[in-house]
Amino acid sequence: MSGTLEQVSRRKVSDIDCDKAAVGHGRLADTVEDFCDRWSLGVENLAKDAQEISGRLTECVAVYEELDQGAQDRFNQILQGMGEDPAAQ
Repeated sequence: MSGTLEQVSRRKVSDIDCDKAAVGHGRLADTVEDFCDRWSLGVENLAKDAQEISGRLTECVAVYEELDQGAQDRFNQILQGMGEDPAAQ
């Protein structure tokens, strides 16, 4: 997600905006400009949402790593005879 967000930040919708004279028709140029403005807002909103998702996923990874480490430590204690075997009860 971070890579995608980086690409989005490097390529702005405004980069594809062209001069109205290049379109060749005033109303069409206005429509293209309006479309690009709305598209730009949509991309910005999606990028903000993606940043939030990315942050939450990063937090989830940290929790999973902590739980995995705890399970590994407990299992190692059992194998080394230092901990209580939960299956022995």
